[in-house]
Amino acid sequence: MNDFLEELQVVLPALEVKRGAEIASLTAFRTGGSAGCLLSVDTSEVLIKVVSLAWKHDIQVRVIGSGTNILVSEDGFDGLVIKNNCRKFDLQGMKGKFMNQQMKLTQAYLYAESGAIMNQVVRFVIDQGFGGIEFALGLPGTIGGAVCVNANFPKENIRIGRAVYAAKILTKDQGVIDVENNYFRFGEDSSRLLSDRSVLISVLFALYPEDKKKLWERAEQAVTYRTTTQPKMLMTGMTFRNMTLKNLYPNSSLSSDVTPELLLEKAGLLGLRVGDVELWDKNPRYIINKGKGTLSDVEILQSRLRETLFRQFGVQLEITLHGL
Repeated sequence: MNDFLEELQVVLPALEVKRGAEIASLTAFRTGGSAGCLLSVDTSEVLIKVVSLAWKHDIQVRVIGSGTNILVSEDGFDGLVIKNNCRKFDLQGMKGKFMNQQMKLTQAYLYAESGAIMNQVVRFVIDQGFGGIEFALGLPGTIGGAVCVNANFPKENIRIGRAVYAAKILTKDQGVIDVENNYFRFGEDSSRLLSDRSVLISVLFALYPEDKKKLWERAEQAVTYRTTTQPKMLMTGMTFRNMTLKNLYPNSSLSSDVTPELLLEKAGLLGLRVGDVELWDKNPRYIINKGKGTLSDVEILQSRLRETLFRQFGVQLEITLHGL
């Protein structure tokens, strides 16, 4: 770490680096110990330089945006944590075709750095009269976080990945590369970025022209849905991602389309509390930090949910958590 910091001081002398800084305040769930080093970046160029230099010195790197849906251990992270404040976004180009001797716009491309705030980007796009990501209004966090987990609007099952046209990625082996949509291998609350630890630098979204009034109506419906189905308490909640049922017994009386939410409710698990972590009684996909919750509390809660559903219904509950 010392060699890295010495070279970083030479390459980027104005960059402020904090050693042993506390991480919890950077996450929505407010858990976690300290980072080996912590710094913030404001431009994609600096982000690329810092991450590349850290990898050169074999230092583990984690880049975070708004810190939503990230769990950090009380042991902290003995590497480099980078707070991504790269916020630029703008329209980059348009496509159209001639109809009746007039140009009819058919598509627009929006460039957004990975640290751009999702709500700011969505509002800008709607004001410009383009659709494709209006359902993401009210979604907390940054563009990078949303793309990495292929964020979803559950009511319509619309995912952000469908609007991704291309992106700029920083990889260990190849450096900065330009990729297309299929690179991400988008899945249910997942993408390739979660497993290979490449760093998303920027995204190009493919959008389409649409009536602003219709766009705002759809966007406001999405906001209403989120505000009525997500926790509003002072301490933040986070989602249990990829909550699925596996290995239903052949002789099970449960229907094949039974949901984890239904079984958790039938088992009387809504509101179950471990330490200061609670399964929200309104929607079991959310867990709430009631004050001083820890990653250990979350893991114990997760285990109890699994054990209870297996004992009562003979099914295995799988829950994916995103850790730092």
